[in-house]
Amino acid sequence: MEVPIVARGTASAGTSAESVAAAMKPQTILPAAAVVLEGLIESSPSSGHPLWNASKEPAKRPARRPLVVGLTGPNAAGKGEAAACLMRRGFAYHSLSDIVREEAAARGLSHSREDLIAVGNALRAAEGPGILAERLLSRLGGRDVVDSIRNPHEAAILRRIPGFVLIGLTAPVAIRFERSLARGRLGDGETLEEFELREEQENSSDPARQQIRATLEMADHVIENASTLADLERALLRVLGEV
Repeated sequence: MEVPIVARGTASAGTSAESVAAAMKPQTILPAAAVVLEGLIESSPSSGHPLWNASKEPAKRPARRPLVVGLTGPNAAGKGEAAACLMRRGFAYHSLSDIVREEAAARGLSHSREDLIAVGNALRAAEGPGILAERLLSRLGGRDVVDSIRNPHEAAILRRIPGFVLIGLTAPVAIRFERSLARGRLGDGETLEEFELREEQENSSDPARQQIRATLEMADHVIENASTLADLERALLRVLGEV
């Protein structure tokens, strides 16, 4: 099943169609084993044939381009799974929530969802709405994935990084609620009504607070993650050009 992808803009990390040669002359195609055998018969160790004189050094992989991928979207939309997919491909993981957790620990507060929201909002009010991203910038610049972008100013700060791509993830609220129950995270809400109420707290009109819907509108691509993890991974890699 294909996961819907909505293009929100032109991202430097987006995919592009490759041109295909049109007119090809008919040719006889031999099995790969037959080609190798023919090459060995026609050559010898002293012939200089590449089959006999291959370099002992392994071929060098092409250098991977620096790429910083930001993730945004509502609770239980699949941001963590998208981050895990990129980590399996060598990306370093970062989360703006970790910046908040560091601050909460320094203040002697818990890591409950309510305390983290309060600490994050307090930081934005005191030091500017993009402060979480500002604190993270020095840790980025290679191949990184940044989770938990919840304010448009955070996304704007991260766009200072050349080639930064913002991916939005979403899914129907009923599906996301069931996922939240399965993971059992503190503060998600035990009923659908509680879940939706907490979600509204993450969509303030105050620019110094969480504004997830407004941040989602800034995404270069939005992936509707209402299917399987395999579908999510295929959609993510398609958007990013197989990274």
